[in-house]
Amino acid sequence: MNILLICYAGMSTSLLIKKLEKTAKEKDLNYTFDAIGTFDFDDYIEEHKVDYILVGPQARHMFKELELKVINLNIPIKVIDSLHYGRMDADAILSMLD
Repeated sequence: MNILLICYAGMSTSLLIKKLEKTAKEKDLNYTFDAIGTFDFDDYIEEHKVDYILVGPQARHMFKELELKVINLNIPIKVIDSLHYGRMDADAILSMLD
């Protein structure tokens, strides 16, 4: 499953990806992760296969706009809880994908 994480500039979420990749590997989950900023979203979604979108809490104000862009693509999209994001709680974040 290809999971896209979105934050405001694409920087802090890349730190979370390392933790998510490690946890997914330990759980034998075939997940790939990528992180981008909100400004790169339109180009990225046209050029890549995305199965799930997780929005970082710092970009939650963009959620409705992003949701409208993917509604016809049938890509689930959720906002990561700020507590889970701040703690880099990969287990809790991966559980959002159920």
